Amino acid sequence: MLQFADRQVQFFGAESLEVARLSREAGRPYVTIDCGPDSALHAGASATIVSSEYIRSRHPEAAPEELLRSYTGKGPGLVIFTFGSEDILYCRGRGTIRHLKPFKVAPKSTLGAGDVFRGGVVHGVVRGMEDEAIVRFAAATAACACLRFPMAYDPPSLEEITSLAATAAG
Repeated sequence: MLQFADRQVQFFGAESLEVARLSREAGRPYVTIDCGPDSALHAGASATIVSSEYIRSRHPEAAPEELLRSYTGKGPGLVIFTFGSEDILYCRGRGTIRHLKPFKVAPKSTLGAGDVFRGGVVHGVVRGMEDEAIVRFAAATAACACLRFPMAYDPPSLEEITSLAATAAG
């Protein structure tokens, strides 16, 4: 959600909520981004990805781990906090908060890295991966995308991503 004056606006408004409702009715997982812990989108999501930009704009004084707990207490899905090249935090439910160091690469461009990270999470959720594997795969997807410019003309292959995901991060 974005804050405008005294009201909150979700990306795509009511349509986002309708897609979430239809996904739940169909028994299909969905992934959402940058929404509040009390939002209907987060409440039914298989995964919620929250960017550092969203955290800074909406919760500037919050300690990341405390904020993460507020999300995990209000939805069944995996919650992932991203911070660019800093540690990724993730957790589900009352489980242990985990950290993953992003893969270190010499980037040609970081344009779109957050978007492809999100795509990596969608891939992992649809494939039924375990939480750690989802986050590793998403981080590897973003790292591989950073090795290209422009990435849109030369996207990384699944083999390249899975190969990097199998190595030690950070």
